[in-house]
Amino acid sequence: VFYNHKANNEKLAWIAGTKINLAAPLSIGYSYRILEANSLPDNFIHSDFANGETDSKGHSAIASIKLAPAVTLNSIFQLNERDTATTKPIEFMTLQFNLSVKF
Repeated sequence: VFYNHKANNEKLAWIAGTKINLAAPLSIGYSYRILEANSLPDNFIHSDFANGETDSKGHSAIASIKLAPAVTLNSIFQLNERDTATTKPIEFMTLQFNLSVKF
């Protein structure tokens, strides 16, 4: 939870989620977040969530599998909505795969 006390309105940001380790190499997670319009500076916003914009809310689902001791494959699905003052809300659906290698 982040509260921007300097903003006049729409100044709250929060995220809630969970992660579950299933079998030894597999884990899944889920989170929901709301970023009000004046809650955070732009450089603190996750760029993959609602195109990196505030005044947004949405879901993220993550699945990870460890392929080797130093190799992990992650899949992330995000369903986000950004409110705009001039038009109807903009919806974002993102499916992303990351291969992480630690050395």
